[in-house]
Amino acid sequence: DDDDETTTTTTEEASKTTTADPAVAAEASKDRGNALFKSGDFKAAEAVYTEAIAAVPASAAYLANRAAARLKLGDHVGAELDASSAISIDPAHAKARHRRAIALVALGRHRDACEEYAHVVKAFPGHKGVEAEAAAARASADVEEMTEKAAAMKSLAEESASKFAAATATAAAAAETTTKETKREKNAEEATESPKPKPKASSPKTKTPVTKDDIDAKAAAAAALLREKKSTRRGSGGAAPAKTATEFERGCRTLRGKPEALSAFISALSVADVKRVVKESVSNVMLGAFAEAADKVWIPAGDVEKFSEYAAAVAALPRFAFNALLMSTADKAAMTRAFDAAGADERTAETRKLWKC
Repeated sequence: DDDDETTTTTTEEASKTTTADPAVAAEASKDRGNALFKSGDFKAAEAVYTEAIAAVPASAAYLANRAAARLKLGDHVGAELDASSAISIDPAHAKARHRRAIALVALGRHRDACEEYAHVVKAFPGHKGVEAEAAAARASADVEEMTEKAAAMKSLAEESASKFAAATATAAAAAETTTKETKREKNAEEATESPKPKPKASSPKTKTPVTKDDIDAKAAAAAALLREKKSTRRGSGGAAPAKTATEFERGCRTLRGKPEALSAFISALSVADVKRVVKESVSNVMLGAFAEAADKVWIPAGDVEKFSEYAAAVAALPRFAFNALLMSTADKAAMTRAFDAAGADERTAETRKLWKC
């Protein structure tokens, strides 16, 4: 179908031509093959194309024509071989590529067909039939690829399941063997062990009677322990000393309005401890507590020395002057009364100036 032109020659002329030039004879065979192909006699056309190929084996056109005849005959394997041979001779032979693509689709090799259709579509741009064939081949190739992937996944899953089953069986067998061995070892140990003697019944303990001397001794020991605990507390009233400035301020705030308890709480810290615990954290709350303890307890009890020592120690703390200004009017009045009652010795007078009372 590459060249439909026919020529009329006598038998004698054809014989002379064939003998003289194989190419001319091959071309004549091709022409006869084309005529037979058009008439629908594909078998005869195949035979005549074969004669042409025998005369000129390296003709891409003759091979492509026979591929067309074989496609019509349903010989897709032969058609694919002829088309492939034609392409190897002439890679640009579009009809050979088209016929190979058709043969590949028929053989179920859709991905290979797609490669050929890529060339064919370029060779016949806008050809609806070719484009439709290419699209169908692409769709079939996609299905083919997905099918292969699914098959591979199924195979992998089956293989994994088989391995898992084998591993499970092996583990079960090992566990059973271990259990049997453990039982045998236990039975062997029990067989070799001598019977354990039964524990002897313990005789009931005789209670020792508690005497009056025992009770007195325990009471004396408890009293001594209590005295020891009390002796470790500083100051009066048995109050536990504050360990931090925060704890000291909290106690001062809580015990305001309870002069005796407040005095005991403050007195639990020595003058040196006040400086150590409070440090730079003195507050107007603490100063007010000192004023209340002095006015309500220390001065009325005549403990002027304690008042003077604590007042001087507190006044020497950092940030005292600022917090003294923040004292309430009532607390300042209480501190003034305490200083008035304490007298006007030189030391007290100096401390009073610091308190600004």
